[in-house]
Parts: sequence; structure tokens; C-alpha cells
Amino acid sequence: LRVRWLSTADPQSATGRVVATRQTLLAEFTQGLELPGLPDPLLRLPELLNETVSGTQSTIHGDLNLENILTGPGGFVWLIDFAETRDGHTLFDFAHLEAEIIAHVIAAQNLTPAGHLSALRTILHTADGAPTESVPPVYALLSRLHTIAGRCLFNPSQPREYHLALALSCMGALKFANLQPNQKQLLYVTAAALAHSL
Repeated sequence: LRVRWLSTADPQSATGRVVATRQTLLAEFTQGLELPGLPDPLLRLPELLNETVSGTQSTIHGDLNLENILTGPGGFVWLIDFAETRDGHTLFDFAHLEAEIIAHVIAAQNLTPAGHLSALRTILHTADGAPTESVPPVYALLSRLHTIAGRCLFNPSQPREYHLALALSCMGALKFANLQPNQKQLLYVTAAALAHSL
């Protein structure tokens, strides 16, 4: 619950009015976006948010996104900006990073929602996480990320833990005002595909 109080006086005995919920805001953000043959993931959002999963906790970066990963000569990689570092769900950073890759790298490929869904399904059903020749090369990033995240699963034979985290990360990312419609479209299709398979 987020409350905005616009007075300098204390809100004692004040009444309020709910003007929007997470559900109504996300419905607004996804208005006009298509889901190629998939059910709306927002209909399952309360259920997914209330799901209990067995998982592990570790020290996480907390804000792992493309701007906080630097690469340099010799293939060295550095992470920066540890202001949000804390103990948390081990897969949080991977799910957040994958949503970033979908929105900022894959969306730049101008794929149709159906094309993205097809490539995503191939990646999700490739047992070892290795990239396949039947998907655009940019999906190798997702494939490698799934392989790394798979090593951190509570139960390595059950990817549901990561798929749930990724579906929720994609839905949560829809709130960012700086995203273009095609970026939101691919996040929405990803969330729908994962929510449908859960």
C-alpha cells in the first residue's frame, strides 16, 4: 500500500480513497498490447504473488541491470553500484537482469510478439541452456543467463522457482515510464508465457 499525504498536518483520523491498485495500474500500462494466443498474466498476479516457494538466500547485488555491468579489455567484467546490496532471494538479480535484457537488448531487434514467444519457448525448453540455431543469436544471452540461474535453484530439476521470479520481474518492469511500447510488449509476452506454464 502506497499512500501519498499532501498536507503538513498529521493524518490522524483522516480518511482516504483508493485511486488505483497494482492490478489497475498494470492493466493501464499494458492496454493495447497483444498476447499471441496466451492468457493475460495479470489475471494470475495475486495468485503468483501469494505463492510460497522453496528457495535459497544469499548476498545479492540488488540492482543488477545493464548499466551496472562494465566490460573491459580482455573480457573482464565488473559490477558497480552496490548501494542496494543485501541478503535476498538468490535468483532476484538474475530475473531482474533478464527483464532488462529483454527490454533493452532483445526489443531492439524489432521482433514480433509471436517471434519473441517462439524463441523464448525454444530457450525455455532447451535442457542444457545451450543456444540453438533456430533462434536469433541475441537469445544466447538469455540462454546463458538461464544456465547460470539454474545452478542457483533450490531444486535444480525444478525451474519453476526461476520462472516465477522472472514472470514477476517482467510484470513489475512494465511500470517504468521510460519504456517504449515494443519493450513493454516483449516483457508482457514473456510474463504471459511464463505465467501460463507455471
